[in-house]
Amino acid sequence: MMIGYISLGDPRRRGTWSGTPHSIFQRLSRDHQVEWINPGGLNTKTIYRYHKVIGKFTGRTVRPYSTLRFASAVGRNLRKHDLSKYDLLFSIGSTEIANLETTVPIVHLTDATFAQMVGYYDGFDMGEKRNRHANEIQRKAYEVSTQIIFASAWAARSAMNDYHVPEEKINVVRFGANQDVPDRLPERQGDGMLRLLFVGKEWVRKGGSIAVDALTSLQDRGIDAELVMVGCDAPRSVPNMKGLTIIPYVEDVSIYFREADIFILPTRAECAGIVFCEASAYGLPSFTTATGGVPDYVEDGVTGRLLPPDARGEDFADAIAELWNDPEAMKEMRLNARRRYEEELNWDVWMKRFEEIAEKALTASKA
Repeated sequence: MMIGYISLGDPRRRGTWSGTPHSIFQRLSRDHQVEWINPGGLNTKTIYRYHKVIGKFTGRTVRPYSTLRFASAVGRNLRKHDLSKYDLLFSIGSTEIANLETTVPIVHLTDATFAQMVGYYDGFDMGEKRNRHANEIQRKAYEVSTQIIFASAWAARSAMNDYHVPEEKINVVRFGANQDVPDRLPERQGDGMLRLLFVGKEWVRKGGSIAVDALTSLQDRGIDAELVMVGCDAPRSVPNMKGLTIIPYVEDVSIYFREADIFILPTRAECAGIVFCEASAYGLPSFTTATGGVPDYVEDGVTGRLLPPDARGEDFADAIAELWNDPEAMKEMRLNARRRYEEELNWDVWMKRFEEIAEKALTASKA
């Protein structure tokens, strides 16, 4: 099958966005002929820069990608491409396809809707008028899509409730791991040290301070614990304390997963969380919050713990200590986490589901 991969970021590059576009491009390319269709151009770059400059002067939040002008420019750019040569179009963004006119079936992938992001992630609320325009772009993208893949049931519910997307278009398929993962469950070090791992860039949204408080609370209980925080932009106010290691950025975090016992991410807002797939691959129970699409990736009491969004460091320490002090429960949860990865949270499983969805899209286009 010839697939046209529509994305503003180059999916052939591993560093594009979170690495997910690259992982999907690589996996699709193993079974099909895939070409990247770049919908960007000088017009989109100009619009992007204009809004960024105006935003700095006015203090108003504007997401250039979510404006009618940007969507219109992208639509004009795509009309310059010969889309008829493709059997299927795959889009990883809504703005890219909102004004797309083609008879080629479209499979659209997203991890959230604009409606649910306003007030959930910072930077999405652009005021009533611009929010209305962004929602219109989202609605049009869903209308032109033949089939839609959502990364969680949370996102799919919003599509149905906020945009009235027909159920027959909706598919929930969880992401896989973007980092290299082991072929089998790694052995634990078993020296009595509790090694916690935190991976996330945005300190506040990912709950960095809560993770540090959890470490303090565990140590206060007499548990020999350490916390490695990778990829985060930690503020200078974070104390220099025993057992805490902060590593601002590394391209490959696999070594840190391999050395850890438990993954902790007290996230305040999360659409999905690729990192939970990676934690499961290494058999790490995930301690996180029941927010957004996280419950699709972490099963409470089975592959980790889902705490309430208002849980603090001591609450996380309570839950972690309970598991750590029960070696048999710890072993079982490790096995469960790895099993969840093997059965569901990997790109081969995603690909199998994609093939089924693509077939539905192709069949619908011939009807």
